[in-house]
Amino acid sequence: MKTKITVYLIIFMALIMATYAYTLFANYGKFDKMLDITFLILFFIIVLISFLLKSKIIRYITLGFSLVYFGFLKKNYISIIELDFYNLLKNSWPITIDNLFWYLFWLFVIVTAVLLGRVYCGWICPFGACQEFLKKINPLEFKMKKEIHQKLRYLKFLILIITAVLFYVLSINIINYVEPFDTLFYFYIGGILLTILIIILLISSFNERFYCKYLCPYGAIFVVLSYFNLYRIERWDECSFCKKCEFLCFVNNIDGNKINNAECLRCQDCERLSVNEKGCTHYLLKAKNIFSETEKKKSSQL
Repeated sequence: MKTKITVYLIIFMALIMATYAYTLFANYGKFDKMLDITFLILFFIIVLISFLLKSKIIRYITLGFSLVYFGFLKKNYISIIELDFYNLLKNSWPITIDNLFWYLFWLFVIVTAVLLGRVYCGWICPFGACQEFLKKINPLEFKMKKEIHQKLRYLKFLILIITAVLFYVLSINIINYVEPFDTLFYFYIGGILLTILIIILLISSFNERFYCKYLCPYGAIFVVLSYFNLYRIERWDECSFCKKCEFLCFVNNIDGNKINNAECLRCQDCERLSVNEKGCTHYLLKAKNIFSETEKKKSSQL
């Protein structure tokens, strides 16, 4: 299956590179646009390669770059406000040649969500990066109980539905109150929006990615897009009692040898551990000739 995914990704990147060549030709002499598209393509390639290599260091580098470049400098991120979804529904799409950066960004986000899961959330999202870095510098942690977590994660779906109904049916705009991105990256100061942002970032500094897990309406959309994604995290029988990966998961998304694939932010912490022969319980027991039921069945069939 993972070989199949790799083939799809190669085809996808070939299409992006073809689009890149067309962009350079069409925008010849427009240095700023050429530079933006070049940065974007290189960034996509680095994200995909490091994802396939499961590199933790490069993941933090891409998150840091995304926070600065896509967040504070370009102000380009997944947002209803930035997307102007209302005009898209009226078939008023941006002119392709003048907005290839916009199209490539969204294409990459959607395709990777379908193929790999929530790569945007775990590797690119500037606001997610901000929350994660805040937690890294704070040694104190508050982890939600699993029973409460299981209920709270549905809150983002409720927020998405309420926001969409109010905006598109009743023409009441509360988008800035549910997505604090512009408040942060456009440096909005004062009022209730800044208060909301401070509260979210403060809680996220104790509970990693709090907004992503429970409040983000786009997280709800990505859960749907990622539900049937082709990339599946391998689990061992020993995961049912080991709990090492379950302890590592800041999304609180692992229960024994089961992972909620759609909710997974693809940080790959558990994947790196599961292939570590000196850290993973599966390999440690195997080295002592203590086999799981699955391993015993395989041996008996040889």
